[in-house]
Amino acid sequence: MSALDFYSNTIKTVPMDQINDFERIDLDLKTIIKAVRGTLPGSRGFGLMADVDDHRPIDARNDFAADLDEQVATFMPEIIVTDIDFTHDLEGVQPQSIYIERNPEVSIT
Repeated sequence: MSALDFYSNTIKTVPMDQINDFERIDLDLKTIIKAVRGTLPGSRGFGLMADVDDHRPIDARNDFAADLDEQVATFMPEIIVTDIDFTHDLEGVQPQSIYIERNPEVSIT
């Protein structure tokens, strides 16, 4: 189980434009966040690194954002992540809102 799994239900996905099928995209994005890379047979590259939130707050934010960008580009090319809001406390860094847009370079029919 990913450490991010404990609070992934509190992450809000915010569409920055008119995205078709937003509910599916929101679910797919949260599935990437909950999955630990290397644990799914047949798709070992899917998910975030297990230690993405085990670093200093600034490093954890950067690692999470970079890892999520890579995963979205690979598994959800129809969108791009434009921004991520974070909070941090004694429990660590927690993503709060993930802002997404349609990727203008990818057409989904």
